[in-house]
Amino acid sequence: MGDEATLTIGEEEYLMSELTVETQKHVGRIANLRGEIEELQIQIQERQVVLKAYSEAIVQAVKPVEEEEEEVN
Repeated sequence: MGDEATLTIGEEEYLMSELTVETQKHVGRIANLRGEIEELQIQIQERQVVLKAYSEAIVQAVKPVEEEEEEVN
């Protein structure tokens, strides 16, 4: 099939140029959606890092208060 773009479904390979325009649009949309999902997964990972940093900052901010209270008692 050479250098022409192909689509593999199961074990069958199809030339993109032989697919209907509607099917080609669907294939393109799937590619876009996969890209969006990948970007969203990266954003989730980044936010998890930020969330962990905030959580650790809260723990550190509260920790000295607990230690001071224990020393007073």
